[in-house]
Amino acid sequence: GSRLFIHESIYDEFLKRFIKFTQEMYTNKIGDPLKSGYGSLVSLQHREKVESYIEIAKEEGGKILLGGKRPKFEKDEEKCLNEGAFYEPTIITELDPYKSRCATEEIFGPVVTVHAFKSEEDVLDMVNTTTPYGLAGSVWTKDLTKGHRVAQEVETGMIW
Repeated sequence: GSRLFIHESIYDEFLKRFIKFTQEMYTNKIGDPLKSGYGSLVSLQHREKVESYIEIAKEEGGKILLGGKRPKFEKDEEKCLNEGAFYEPTIITELDPYKSRCATEEIFGPVVTVHAFKSEEDVLDMVNTTTPYGLAGSVWTKDLTKGHRVAQEVETGMIW
C-alpha cells in the first residue's frame, strides 16, 4: 500500500501540515483535469475498489482524517462530473501497520495510510516485514548519514 512512516516527535505537526497541503493542492482542485489538474480514477469499477478499501479501513479501526468519499460537484457546469469516477484524496491513521489490509495491500488509488514510529529499528521492522515485496520507497530526513543508513536497510526495488 501507499504508506507514510513518520517519527513520533513530528507526527502530529506533520499530519496537520499534510492535511492542509493535500486539501489545497488536490481536494480543492478535483474536477475537469483540463481546468483543475486533478481528474478522476480510470473507471467506475476502480473507484468501487478504492471505496471497498476505505470500508475495510473503517472496519479495521482506521480514522479517516481527510477524504474517504466521492466529491460533490454543485456548479451547473460541473454537475455532469458527478457521473465520473472521481474520489477525494484520502488520509487514514490508526491502522495496524502489520495487519491492516489497507496498510499492506496496494490500493492503486488516492489513499495513504500514516503511521508513527519511535526508532530506526521500529520503522525498518514495519517497512520490511509487513509486505512480501516493496516496489519503491523514499527516506526523508535532515540527517544525511541516517538517511543513507536507513535507505540501505529498506528491502525494496528502488529507494530514493
